Amino acid sequence: MMKPASSHRALLRRSLLLIVAASALAWATRNYSIAKAEDNAANQSGIATTIARPENALGLFDGKDESQWVVWGQPGEAGDWPVQDGTMVTAHHDIATKEKFKDFQLHVEFNEPELPPDKTGQDRGNSGVYLQGRYEIQVLDSFHNETYPDGACAAVYGVSAPLVNAAKPPGQWQTYDINFRTARFKDGKKVEPARVTIYWNGQLVQNNTLIPHPTGGGAPETDEGGPVRLQFHEHAVKYRNIWIVPLKEEQEKK
Repeated sequence: MMKPASSHRALLRRSLLLIVAASALAWATRNYSIAKAEDNAANQSGIATTIARPENALGLFDGKDESQWVVWGQPGEAGDWPVQDGTMVTAHHDIATKEKFKDFQLHVEFNEPELPPDKTGQDRGNSGVYLQGRYEIQVLDSFHNETYPDGACAAVYGVSAPLVNAAKPPGQWQTYDINFRTARFKDGKKVEPARVTIYWNGQLVQNNTLIPHPTGGGAPETDEGGPVRLQFHEHAVKYRNIWIVPLKEEQEKK
């Protein structure tokens, strides 16, 4: 026996109400999770480091002097960024390490300046960490600050956006833990691009990312190593506790 049309309409209404209710619950749960994550990020303080400093790490800046650094492009001129309260503060021009590296593990801590609200996008705490002087890992105040994805903090600038936004508010110390694998060359020709994995404040943001070419302002690629380079981009960004572990290059497959 067929049910009357009114019963079908009632059943349809109940089904639609259940779908709407489920969608509303999913939306609310998602937005609560996002808000909770933002609240947690805002409440974090201090340093979030996932990788302890190995015994064989080379100190690049210990908070006292810049003896490991020179002015970028002028290797005979000592680094001259102001050193204040155990930090280097970006000024004047880029600086780079005297020593050059191929494969390495790098730890960097940085602190974004607190700027007025009219400073937005790329005009907010802009700096960068250049691997081998060639590939820029963007440093930017990305805490509630919108910009193009591959120009955000922890982006391989112009190449790859970070997987997540792990930004802390300006004034708090943040960390990069970087594993870098240099481009491979054979008979003077590049046969494999550089790769990088990055943890930002303990969160994975670049996962074995290919870097097909130097980023803007980067030095040309060669089979030689290159320095760690810190960028001055008109903002007083602070750096401290920088160390590196050179890694042995893997043997190429025959």
